[in-house]
Amino acid sequence: MNRRFLLIFLLFGIIGSASAWGPRGHKIVTQIALKYLDKSVIDSVNKYLDDISLEKAGYWMDEVVMNSSYDFMEPWHFIAIESDKTYVKTKDPNVVNVLENLISTLKKKKSSRKEMFLSLKLLTHLVADIHQPLHCGFGKDKGGSLVKLRFFFKSTNLHEVWDSEILEYQSITAEDCLRLSSQLTKRDITTYQKVDVEAWMQESRVLLSYVYDYKGNKLDDEYLDKTTPIIKMQLVKAGLRLASVLNQTFIN
Repeated sequence: MNRRFLLIFLLFGIIGSASAWGPRGHKIVTQIALKYLDKSVIDSVNKYLDDISLEKAGYWMDEVVMNSSYDFMEPWHFIAIESDKTYVKTKDPNVVNVLENLISTLKKKKSSRKEMFLSLKLLTHLVADIHQPLHCGFGKDKGGSLVKLRFFFKSTNLHEVWDSEILEYQSITAEDCLRLSSQLTKRDITTYQKVDVEAWMQESRVLLSYVYDYKGNKLDDEYLDKTTPIIKMQLVKAGLRLASVLNQTFIN
């Protein structure tokens, strides 16, 4: 990751663990990744994370969201591009360029142990985030946060529905997603594991047409039937890609 970002983070210190897919989603992504990691890579990751599990590393970033001292990290979770605009690289931090910096820095393996510790936690979280379509959504509605809805008997917003409420309502588990990944061919897995952060973002953007495909202000069973398979596949892709980055980083 860009050294300037790391130094800013180090100045603020570290706090422990929680949720952009929500805790369930981040947990699933790390559990999938672990299934596709080389044993030696797991040992290397555990060495840098000390007594923090990869699962815990995967969602700690959201726990500090309510602490204003960490407001500088907010742009790292997402990228906002309006529907009539295309992606343009910028120096302003967003989920795309922060991830690209993280991956580049980790592969060089020239960081201090403390920087590696931070980079691994950020990477684990943000690889999951970029696969939630609304984290690559539109600025005008703040990635669906301003879209007020009824999700069955609950008042909520579109972003929260995709972060966690469909996952919880449908009781999506790592086992469900691992069954899905087991149906993929080796060729599929190789294709999905290509490390291209901008392409990951563009994939998520394509899915926005499904995210916003509902009528009125209520989401029903038809919407769930259409979107649940998408969510499962996005979690699978995130897990496969996290594993790919870590394998490429630590296998010499």
